Order: sequence, then C-alpha cells, then structure tokens
Amino acid sequence: MFLYFFQIWDSSDPDPVPPLKNRTVDVFLPTYNEDVQLLRGSINALNQLDYPHTTYVLDDGRRAEVAELCREMGVEYISRENNMHAKAGNLNNALDRTSGEFVVIFDADHVTRPNFISRTLGYFADEKLAFVQTPHAFYNFDSFQSHIDYKRGIYWEEGQLFYNVIQPGKNNWNANVFCGSAAIFRRSALQDVGLIATETITEDMHTGLRIHAKGWKSLFVNERMISAQAAPDITTFTSQRLRWGEGNLSIFAYDNPLTMKGLTLGQRLNYLGSMLGWTTGPAKAVLYATPILMLFTGVSPVGQFSIALGLITLFYMLTTLCAVKIASDGYGRLWDIEVQAMTNFWIQCRCLTRALWQRGRGKFVVTSKRGRQSANITALIAPHIVLIALGVSAIAWATAKIFLGVSSDYFGLIVGGALIAIQSMMAFQVIRKSLRPADKRFSWRHPTNEVHVRYQADALAGQAVSLDVNETGLGVVVYQALPVGSHVDLTLSTTQRTLRCQGEVRSCQQFNGGRTGLQAYRIGFKFVDLTGQAMSDLWSISAETAVERQYQRLDARFSQPLDPKTCRLPLELACDAASPVVATAVSSTVEDNSLLFESKSLLPLNEEQYFRIDSPAGQLTGRGKLEQTPKLHEYRLFFNKFDGQSRSILKSILTLGSESNVAKVVNPIATSTRSPLLRPAIESGWLALAASVLCIASAWYLWNDNYFLSYIAQSETLTIEDQRRADTILTKLLTSQDTLHNPTVLFDARAVLEMMGDSDRLAKLEELILADYPRNTGLKLARANRLLKTKQTSAALAEFKAIETDLNSGILSGTPEEQINTFLGTARSASDLNDIPLAIAAYQQALDRRRDPQAALELANLLVDQEAYDDVRRLLSILPGGYESRLIQARLDFADGNIDQALTSLETLTNEHPTDHLTRRLYAESLAQTGQSDLAIIQFQTLVQSDYETQAIQKRVADLMIADGRFAEAAPILDQLAIDAVQDDQFWATYVTAVRRLKRLTPTTQTTIDEIYQQLVTIEGSSLDLKAELAEYFANAGAGDKASRLLALCVKQVPENLAMRKRYAEVLHDAGQFVAADEQYQLLLDASKGGLPELKPVNGEKVSTPPKRRPVISLAHGLLR
Repeated sequence: MFLYFFQIWDSSDPDPVPPLKNRTVDVFLPTYNEDVQLLRGSINALNQLDYPHTTYVLDDGRRAEVAELCREMGVEYISRENNMHAKAGNLNNALDRTSGEFVVIFDADHVTRPNFISRTLGYFADEKLAFVQTPHAFYNFDSFQSHIDYKRGIYWEEGQLFYNVIQPGKNNWNANVFCGSAAIFRRSALQDVGLIATETITEDMHTGLRIHAKGWKSLFVNERMISAQAAPDITTFTSQRLRWGEGNLSIFAYDNPLTMKGLTLGQRLNYLGSMLGWTTGPAKAVLYATPILMLFTGVSPVGQFSIALGLITLFYMLTTLCAVKIASDGYGRLWDIEVQAMTNFWIQCRCLTRALWQRGRGKFVVTSKRGRQSANITALIAPHIVLIALGVSAIAWATAKIFLGVSSDYFGLIVGGALIAIQSMMAFQVIRKSLRPADKRFSWRHPTNEVHVRYQADALAGQAVSLDVNETGLGVVVYQALPVGSHVDLTLSTTQRTLRCQGEVRSCQQFNGGRTGLQAYRIGFKFVDLTGQAMSDLWSISAETAVERQYQRLDARFSQPLDPKTCRLPLELACDAASPVVATAVSSTVEDNSLLFESKSLLPLNEEQYFRIDSPAGQLTGRGKLEQTPKLHEYRLFFNKFDGQSRSILKSILTLGSESNVAKVVNPIATSTRSPLLRPAIESGWLALAASVLCIASAWYLWNDNYFLSYIAQSETLTIEDQRRADTILTKLLTSQDTLHNPTVLFDARAVLEMMGDSDRLAKLEELILADYPRNTGLKLARANRLLKTKQTSAALAEFKAIETDLNSGILSGTPEEQINTFLGTARSASDLNDIPLAIAAYQQALDRRRDPQAALELANLLVDQEAYDDVRRLLSILPGGYESRLIQARLDFADGNIDQALTSLETLTNEHPTDHLTRRLYAESLAQTGQSDLAIIQFQTLVQSDYETQAIQKRVADLMIADGRFAEAAPILDQLAIDAVQDDQFWATYVTAVRRLKRLTPTTQTTIDEIYQQLVTIEGSSLDLKAELAEYFANAGAGDKASRLLALCVKQVPENLAMRKRYAEVLHDAGQFVAADEQYQLLLDASKGGLPELKPVNGEKVSTPPKRRPVISLAHGLLR
C-alpha cells in the first residue's frame, strides 16, 4: 500500500508542445505470427500518421504474404534468419539496420491515431529525454479483463488504473515504465544501454530500468493514441500475464532496482512497486484460505472477536475504500479490482515460482490475436473451482460440527461463511467469464450505430443503420427482409469517409417481434471481393467511427446512460426526389418537427432540402431546412412539409419508440457476450457437492457420539438404553488420553452426568475441563454458575471472585459479556449468602458496563429489602416493563406513604397473578400494616390453603388475631403449631399471652401449659419473658405455688429488676407465704437504701444449658418494613 501511494502521490500530465521539425522518425511494427488481415489495419493507420516517417514491418515469421502486403501498402519490410531473443532480438535487428533519430514502437495489432508522432515528438526538445510512453487502450471492449455495460455507459479494464493513475504519478519521480509499445524513443538513449534488453522475456521494463540507471529521463503522456486487441479469453489472458509476471520478476536476477547503480531513491521504490505487484498472488491465496481454514480447524485468525475489533475493521475498510476511490480518480472500482485479483492470484503464484526457479530463462510466448491460445480451459480455472469446493465444504463441515454438538461457534460460521460466499462469488464470476463461448468470427466486430448504409439489390433497395462492423463483415438494421445468400451493393458512409463494396447476406432475423405495422430485420453481411484499399478503409471506419465514439461515451468512473431521446434512423438529403443524394447521415435525435444529425460536410443552410428517411413504420419523405447547432458538425433538419402519410409514420415512431422491442430498432445498443450459467455451475458445483457430502459423512463418522450427548443433554429424562450408551461414551471420554477435548462436548457430557446424578464422574469431568482449558473464561463461568445452581453458594462465590481477580490481573481475557456475567454471578451468590453490600456493589459494576434490565430488577428487589428507596428510584428507567417492575413500584409507593395507591397496585397484581404467593403475602402484610387485619387474615389464610410456608403464615395469622383480641380464634391455631413443630421462646410467649385471656382451656391447651412449666423450671437460663408471662397465667388461675416458683427463677436471673421482685413478693403474699413475701419486701427496702444482697438459688436446683430450638420466622416479622 505504501509503494502504491508513493507512486501516485503527486501525478502530473505534461502540457502539449509543438513537434520538433525536420527530424527523422522510424516506426517499427514487429510481428511474428499475426495474420495479414490484422497487419493491414495497423499498417493502414501508420500510413496516416501526420508526421514524416518511415514505417518498418519487422517480420520474425519470414512470410512472403507479409512482404507482399508491405510492397502493396508502401512500407519497408525487414526480416532475419532466426528468432533469437524473440521480440527484443527483432527490434535490435531493426535498430542495427535503420538510422532514424527517433524510433516509434508499436505492436502488430495497434491501430494508432494520425497525430501520434506530432503529439509526442515535441517533448524531445529536452536532450536528456529518452522515451515518451503513451497508454495502451483496446478496441475489443468486451475482453476478458474488462467490465463493459453499454447501456449504462460503463467501461473498465484492468490497465486503466495503471495508465490513468500510476503512470502519471511516475512522471514526478522520472520513473515511467516502458510498456513495450505505443512509445517513442531517442535512438541514442537505446544505444547508450546496448539497445533493447534481451536477458528477460519482458524486454520493455528491463530496458526502461537500464535507461533510467544511465541518467536519462522519461515521460508519460496520458492521452489515448492507440487501440489494440486485449486478451479475449482466459487462455490468451493467462499466457500474456504469465509472460509479464515471470519476466518482470526475473529482472531481479540481472538488475535489482534496490542495488543497481545510477537510480534515485524514488526510481528504486517506483520500480520495486511495479515489480512486486506480481507477487501479491500468494498473499491473496493465503487470504482466500483463511476463512476456509478457520471453519475447518475452528481456530480464529484473531485472538478474540469483539465489537471494538469489528468497528476498527469496518473503519479500516471504509477508509481504504475512500482512499482508493479518491486517490485512484474513480478508476479504482473495488469489486472489479477484487475480481481481477481473484483471476490473477494463481497466475501470479506461477509467475513467482517460475521467476525463482528459472531466473529469466523463460520462453517468450506471443499472445494469440485470433482465437484461443489453447483449448484446455479447465486447467486454468481449476484453482477457482477448488477454491469454491473448499469453501463450500468448509461451511458444510462447520455446520455439521454445530449440528452434531461438537461446536457452538455460530459467530465464526457466520463470519467465515460470509467471507467464503464473497470470494466464491468472485471465483464463480471468473469461471463464468472463462467459459464464455469463443467468438466464431475471425476478428472483432466493432459495435456502432452511426454508419449509414445504402444497399442495392436486384429488386430491393433502401437505407440501413449499422450495428457493428469490421474488415470482414457488417451488421445492420434494415426495414425489409433480404434473401439470405443474395449479393447486394453496399455504400457505407460516415462523417469522414464513404466506401462502396459488395456484400453477401449471411443472416436475416426479424427484429421487433412482428408487431403489426412495424418491421425491422437484423441483417448480417459478409464482404466479398474486397480490394486492399477497401479493407483499409474498413479499418479506418472501425477506428474513426466505432472505437473513437465508444471511448467518447464510455467511462470507468461514472455511469453515462444513453439518452432516451436517441433515435437512430438513416437519412438522405437531396435537392428534390429525382436528384442525386448530396448527403447521408444517421440521426441522433428525432422530434415531431425536426431531427439532429452529424456531418463533416459543409451543407447549405436555410435552403429547402428534400429528405428521405427509412424507418420500421415506413419511409418518410418531404422537404425541410437545415440549421447548424452550437455543437461542432451537428445540424438540425426542420420538417417543413411531409409527403403522403409521412407525418403519421413519424408520430407512430415517436409514440412507440419507448417500447422495448421498438427501442431496439430505433436505438440499437450493443450487448456484451453473455456469460453462461449452467456449465460453470456444473463445473464448480459437482466438486463442491462431492466435497461437502464427504465432509458431512466424515463429521458424522467422527462425532455421532457427540451428537448423541448433545441430543440427550436437552432431554428431560433418559431411557435405560440412552443411559447405557451415554455411560459408554462418558467412560470413553473420561479415560481418553487426548490432551485437549472439545469444550462443547465437555459441557454436554456434564449436563448428562447431572441428569444421571453421577457426582463422582461429574467432579472428574470438572477437573478435566479445568485442566484442558485453564484460561477459558467461559468454561470457568459455566462451572461457577453450576455451583450456584446446585446451591453450593459459598463455592460459587469463591469461583466468581477468583474469575474477577484473574480478569483484573490479565491472567484471563474475557469478552465484555463474560465480564458482566462474572459480576452478576458474584452478586447473586453474595445475595444468597446475605452479603448484601457485596451483592449491591457487584450488581452496580455489572450495570456500569451494560444497562441490563434483568440485573437492574434483581438489584432493585435487593435494595427494596434494604429500604434503599432512593437507589431503587434511580434504577426505574432501566427496569423492564411488566409484573415485577410494577411490584417494585408498589413497594416504593408504600414506602413513600402512597398507601392507597400501593394497596390498589398490590390488589391488582394479586388478582392478575393469583398463584404468585409472594405478591399475595406482600399484599397481606400491607393490609396488616394499615390496620386492615380482617382482610389481611383472609389473604394469609388463602396462602395457608395453598401450602405456602404454612407454619410461618399461621403464626402471622395468630399474631394478627391476638393483636385484635381474638384470643379464642388464635388459640386453636397456636395449639396446632405447638403440635406440628418445635417452636422458639417467642412463640411460647405469644401462646401463653393468648391462653391467659381464655376463660376456659381445652385439655390440649392445659397439657401444653403444663409442659411449658416443666421446661421452664428445669432448664436454666430459659426465656425470662416466657417465665414472667406464664407466672401471671398461674397467678390469675389461682396456682400461686407455680407462679411464685417461676417468679423466683426470674428474680434469680435478673436480681436487679425491682419490678420483677415486687411482683414476686405480691404473688408470695397472695399465696399465703408471708415470711417469704416479707423477706422480698425487705430486700426491696434495702435496695432503695443502696444495697441488695445476693439472692440464693431456689430449692438449690442445678440445671443444664437448654437445647437449640428450630429457627422460625417471627410472628411480628413482615416483608414490608
């Protein structure tokens, strides 16, 4: 890329200068096996050069017919005894035998403009200028290396970037490449370097390099002055590019531009860039192989795909696209360039191999100008067929791996599949173009609809418009059928010349589909009995009218669609109907009152002329006047008067001209050769299909056990047969000696082991996973999540914290998603362990990286429980819509004092989700806290009926009943709870409080009270409140002994509690134990004076520590705090 921009950074085109006068110029036309017909076109153009010169045809084929052609056309003929050094030797032989001060070199198929010498010779006023190079252009627009769209006016071919962008840039460095032809040399410069280089088969670049090393200057004039024949098919293209690439790279063996003396740094880098351009094939091959290898191996070409990497890649691609577009002045059509790179990559690989092994000893192969270079096309497109087959089979392989449960790399399949699809499309385009049918014509037909044709047969005569033309034949649109095989006299007229000849009708096809009232036919003529001059004139017509006008209309940089108003009809002008024709033309635009046409003849203006126009609707005749338009050589014919039905015929043409089948007649557009579809699809498809089937079959053979594991891992239950097969597979997996296992298989195996409940092998598998992938963040996260799922919360938290530490230290690398999942795992584990600060902090870290609604919901529930309502409100914008978010909002309303609104929301949510016990419990607690105990009890009893936390909910119901004084209703509930489970002291205190207020006890209640009493008097350190409450019960029930004993224990437990001691004294007194009562009263009096002696143990009893009780939810505890 550096060398490319280095070459084009500062491009310049020299201003035109007048030619040097009175200089001798030799023009060389080397030939080897090109036919006489082709050479005639080139010599004819050379004879029209507008500067005095001598033309030499250098015939390395030593053919008598070429010598005869030279005598006929008045040019010099040179041949030699052998073909030593091929074209270079041919040129050197001519240089030794001629003496012109300047030498122009063309190729045998070059058709030059007349001003070639006069346009370039003036620059040689600089005595240090060695040569002037001009661009190579081509007249067969639909060549193998081009992209042509006649309808849209787009024409791009491979060399345009070089000649329009790179070569002008080389002017700045005095490093222009000599391209073998279309160049003019100072003879003394060639003599200074020993004439044309003969060591390599690309004598052109090699010679230019040596000239620059001698200190001579060069110049590139970016004006198209020749047209030639580009490689028409894959065989000629490959032969030509192999010679160019091998030859250019072979120069390194003789004259390395990096070490050669005499070159400037700029020249060295320019030549290095031009020569290394032929080494990009291997790099392209590696690029094409990358997605294929990625899908086959599962190994990504980058360490980790990420959004950042994707954005950087996208930015790079867009920047490159813009840079190439801008720097290449519109000639850098990326798709066409990439298709051409696909065409060239294997050719360049062969070039590099040949250059390394043969080191310049390659054979010079002349590119065929007629037909294919060889008949073996399949060998040339085999790399592209193989590339498609490998790509399709790689996609099949990767898809099979995912289907069989061996891989879950969907992203890799998408990326690799997309890249393979793009390069396969390019390869398929190359194959399609390569398999286009060969042109059956001997020479290229130049498309043009600007030649006026007058034909005359025995009984048929008329005008026609050309479709295409060359030196052997002509295609036209005529408006009446002509018998195939008939001979007609033809007159071809252009703006520059007129030719009369004879032609034979070789084909006649109806053009417009037989529409009623319209008729037009495509006629193919073969010229017969052509004279040499006539053939030369046909070459001139082709060059002047067809090629020149196409280049004016076609462009690579932007679309130039045809003007829909264009209407091509043949026109003849005369003084009157019986007078001879004074002018012929083809119209460019036809309107209802005039038409436009071009003519270089000087026509009379403002004088009435008779016109005759042939059309598919009939002949139009009448009279009109001519006016010249501002455009050079363009006239407008105004219709003054129509004969007969001519006006109606004109209206029919104008009305129907927009219809597609009529437009093909009045505005015929050339079409490019259609590339076949079926044969390329078969050629490339059979191997791709076979390779894909083989890959799928191989994948099934290798991984059907993995597929089985993947399948049953998603099942809810396993059959006995499934368990047996799974057991065999798992045993094989766990005892395998493989050093690395597929992670997807390991996860499927783990899921199956979990279903089987095989904890021992599951632990071994976990060790295997960690051993194989110690730095795989995804695997570690999966392990931690499994621990969390199986309620091994402490271990899960430790795993998540370890992953977080390793990510922070760089030991592990994780995607943003994996980092977020790590924080969420930490938060959930900490929440389960009631480590609320850690959970909140971890949730917040996850939300800082991504505003995940689910994580926000979990954090909001946690914060509500912690009464951190302001923090919850900050999360409201992230929360997902739905039931849980509405529930949180209801709890916030309750906390904010919006009681009615909160109750309404909770009631609505409860009705919407009647089976959601948590919502119903929240609703019941809200009712209880607002004093609506009856409604709260109803909701709690509904929960009890649903078996939801039955004991805790029953305690809450009893608590509410006691608070409302409904002791009789609460007592049975408490009795049942006392029977169902071991309860704590708080429960028994509540129980006794309820019993105290009952008028009559049931036997069950009485028994329970007695059991409580026995527990309290035998267990040291039992609940003080419970003993005090039970003492009051016994005191009220008249059981003073029991009451006093319990209070004695209370006083012993808290001797400093004077109120308790006073109550103890009162109970003793009421029980008739006056002495003991007086003793306690005395102690109270002493305490008031500042002293309180130690209280002796009651009855001297010794007790043990009470047993631990089963923890329960407090009766006063609610979810709403």
